[in-house]
Amino acid sequence: MKVTIIGQIQNKKTGLGKAINDFIDFCKENATYTTTIDITNNKKFFNHCYHILVSDTDVYYFTPSGSVGGNIRDSFYLFLMILKQKKIVTHFHNSSFGNVINKNKILKLINKWIYKHIDKIIVLGYKSKQMFDSLKVTDKKFEIIRNGVDDNLFISEEKMSQKFQNKIINVIYFSNMIKEKGYEIVLKVAENMQDNLQFHFYFSGKFFDKKLEEKFKNDISKMKNVTYYDGVYGEEKKYLLENMHYFVLPTSYKDETLPISMLEAMASGLYIITTDVGVISEVTDSNVSTLLKSSTNDLSIKIQDIILQTSATIKINDFNISKMKDEYSNKMIQKSIFKVIES
Repeated sequence: MKVTIIGQIQNKKTGLGKAINDFIDFCKENATYTTTIDITNNKKFFNHCYHILVSDTDVYYFTPSGSVGGNIRDSFYLFLMILKQKKIVTHFHNSSFGNVINKNKILKLINKWIYKHIDKIIVLGYKSKQMFDSLKVTDKKFEIIRNGVDDNLFISEEKMSQKFQNKIINVIYFSNMIKEKGYEIVLKVAENMQDNLQFHFYFSGKFFDKKLEEKFKNDISKMKNVTYYDGVYGEEKKYLLENMHYFVLPTSYKDETLPISMLEAMASGLYIITTDVGVISEVTDSNVSTLLKSSTNDLSIKIQDIILQTSATIKINDFNISKMKDEYSNKMIQKSIFKVIES
C-alpha cells in the first residue's frame, strides 16, 4: 500500500506536528511506500497542488485546519485528491471546524460536497462528530481514535511511590504560553500561595509574544515558588512529569480538543485540573481530576481551593496507569490509524 501524508509536518514540537510525524514514522515501517507533503508554508500552495496531482498513491491521509483561511486552502487540496479517485482519510485534531463552516454558507456548501466524497473521518472523540452535523455526514464514515502517549512516559510503580515521598507538592502548567491556554490564571494561583511552602509551581512551554514573556519572567523573578522551563522534551520531560503531582490547564483556547500534554500528565500519575472543553470530559477520570467551566468566575481561587482540598489525600488515589497504557499507548494509536487507511 502506498500512502501520501499531507499536513503541517515541519514543527515536530507542537501537539499536531508530533502526532503527524509519529504516524509518518509508523507508515515508513509498515506501508509499501510513504510520501509526505508538508503544507506548513502557504507560499508554496501551487507547489503543494502540483505534488498532490502527480502523487502515485493508494490512499491520502490529511489533517485539516480549523481556521477560515485554512479551510479554503484545504478545500482546494481535498478537491484535487477527489479528482485522483483514491481513498481519502481526514484526521481532525481541531474543534473549530464546525464553527468555521457554519458561519459561512459558501464554505458550508463546499464542505458538504467534499465530505460526501471523503472515505473516512478520524476524530478525537464523540463530541467532535458534532462539528459535522450540518453537513449530514453518515455515521459510518467516522472513526474515533484518541491522541497517544509515548510508552516511556507511563510512570512505573516505583517512580509513583517515590513521587509521594516528596514533602513538596509540585504543580505544573505544561503547554504553550499563550493567554487562551490560561498560564496567567495559574500564575495567579502561584501568587496567592506564595506563603505556603508546601507547594511549588512549574511552567513549561514556549512564548510567542516577547512582551508577554518579559512580563512573565519579571513577575516570577520576585517569587520563590515558581520555576520556568522554555519547553522540555525527551528524557527531560519524562523526569519533570514523574516528579509532578498536579497538572493545571485552565484553557479557553478555541481549538482545544484533546491536549497531548494532558494525556502525558495522566500517564505520569498527575491529578488533572482543567476546563471542560473539546473531548476532555470523555477521557478524564473523575476520581483523579476536576473539570471546570471556562466561564467560572475567579478560576484562580477555584483552582487553589481544589489543590488545597485534595493534596492531603492525593497519594491514596488510584491513577490506574495500566488501564491508561492499554488505551493510550502511542504504538496502539498508530496501529489504529493505519488500520483505518488500510481497510
